[in-house]
Amino acid sequence: MRTVTWMCGLFIAASAVGCSSSSGGGTDGGDDVKTHPVSDAGHDGASDATRDSGHDAGHDAVTDAIVDTGPDLDAAVGLTCAKLVACDNACGTSGTCTDTCYAEATGVAQGLFNAFNACISANCPSGDGGVCAMSSSTACSNCNQEQATTSCVTGLGACLSDTKPGPPDPDGGGVVVVHVDAGKSFNCGELIACQAACSLDAGPCAMTCSNEATPEARALAGTLSSCLAMACPAVDGGPCQMQGLACSGCIEQVELAEPDTCATPYIACNADTSNSPDGGSTPKPLVDGGVLTTLVKGLDQAASTIVASNGYLYFTQVVSGSPILRIPLTDGGTVEQLGPPQATPVSLAVDSTNAYVWSVGTFELNSSTNNKDGTVVQVPLGGGAAVTLAQNVEVLYDAAYLNAIAIDAKNVYWVAGANGSDGTIMKTAIGSASPTAIFSGQLVPQALTTDGTNVYWADWGTFNAQGDPNTDGTIWQGPVGGGTAIMLAANQSAPSAIAVDGTHVYWSNLGPLGGDNLPQPNGGSVMKVAIGGGTVTTIASAQAVPVAIALAGTNLYWSQYGLSAPGLIMTTPTAGGAVTPIAAGLDDPAAIAIAGKTIYWTNANSSPTNGSISALTPF
Repeated sequence: MRTVTWMCGLFIAASAVGCSSSSGGGTDGGDDVKTHPVSDAGHDGASDATRDSGHDAGHDAVTDAIVDTGPDLDAAVGLTCAKLVACDNACGTSGTCTDTCYAEATGVAQGLFNAFNACISANCPSGDGGVCAMSSSTACSNCNQEQATTSCVTGLGACLSDTKPGPPDPDGGGVVVVHVDAGKSFNCGELIACQAACSLDAGPCAMTCSNEATPEARALAGTLSSCLAMACPAVDGGPCQMQGLACSGCIEQVELAEPDTCATPYIACNADTSNSPDGGSTPKPLVDGGVLTTLVKGLDQAASTIVASNGYLYFTQVVSGSPILRIPLTDGGTVEQLGPPQATPVSLAVDSTNAYVWSVGTFELNSSTNNKDGTVVQVPLGGGAAVTLAQNVEVLYDAAYLNAIAIDAKNVYWVAGANGSDGTIMKTAIGSASPTAIFSGQLVPQALTTDGTNVYWADWGTFNAQGDPNTDGTIWQGPVGGGTAIMLAANQSAPSAIAVDGTHVYWSNLGPLGGDNLPQPNGGSVMKVAIGGGTVTTIASAQAVPVAIALAGTNLYWSQYGLSAPGLIMTTPTAGGAVTPIAAGLDDPAAIAIAGKTIYWTNANSSPTNGSISALTPF
């Protein structure tokens, strides 16, 4: 079972292994769980590269389940890129050994290896006093390891995905130069213009335009198209049932003259700079008059949950030993520490008296679960002794756990369990260290919330033989005192976060995994169902990893992590309607909180000390 961390700074695996990739060959007797490659590695940063035999493509950063035991140039089948890296990894600093491994590999493997290795070399230079001037140094090894799963992860993913058979290429003469994530040319405005130039029946033409657009451009164009399809329908006698003046006039009206319909996604599309030299990475508000600010910088991976309450924004850093932190909402100000350090705090809840923190504890390298040392701790806001409400909490290595803890006026609730159907929904009275399981037999409970009458939670479901989550996640409802639970939705794809209002339950699905072990591009969704059960409704489809959701009045907001493109903050009415981006060009946005007219979110970032918290007013 290969385990490679995914989404450093968001997923708890990162805090356990320091954002490195790792491998393990054993099984856990049941649901083997694989974590996934760290995301958003340098946004289109890989390039054609020449071979550098001095570097080893990140010693100790990448291993494979099968390690080649020695050169065999007469073999009919050459090494794949993954096996080439594994063979090279065993060479230590021996350039001769690396050359021999390289000669055993296929031309395709050599090309992929070159691209990945050149990225490592560029980020960990060996000349002019660079970090790898001494290739055997600890600093060099650490740099290789970090860059392999951050800036160079696209090349890593391409290498690990190589399964092309072929003969070995001893002289290197047949090396294939591989363009890895070389970038796209169209922003949203150019995509729309390209598709507009296609004839009405030219489906392949429109698809070619889409294939040349950046992921952010496709997302923005999809949002605009969805709005136009609702405002100017092509069915039931709508103005766009036939192309002509009625259709073009309707589109022009709702894009330019009616700000409450499609003006915002139209402006967002035409403001898209995702194909610019910086990849559109400069954050920008997409709302007229909006002001985007950064409240906190320098966070070590940032928070998995943030809470706006009592005039403060509460958050943690997802690293071992981080306390609960808070900052005033009014004018920013000094970050204040609450209570003692926690054991990798991930999820928070806050009332008028206390903050409640759910921590995942510690992990052994390559373990699918923690050391059964997660905790639930109650921390007084006004000072005083913290109360440990629960210990020995078992959790899964892979999950986001943005809503792992919830509170009502009397009780604290949380999720636990990581293997098979041993998951539980736990409860204890505020201030009491007497936890009880109110619902058991759950398949990896991931997130929960409560309205004081019921608890609502999401199960990830089962995993396939490769450790990928199957599309059999579920959404549940049950009385706060325990009893009979109701399944509200089945066949969900990695449900991540959950929220509830007076009538409906809402959740986000990260989406199915693609061949590169990352969520399929734009495969996520945001869903809802009535409390008590009913028709499951898709609020938004084709989302680029929708991680967190939040409710404010009659609107729903969520973050799009983005992966290979800058992230977005999205919104739509809870009753349904246009899905609108309100901020773009973001650095891995994750958790969301709303207070008054301001929306806050964390920018996870894959590099230590580069996490931050942003705010947008108004929205």
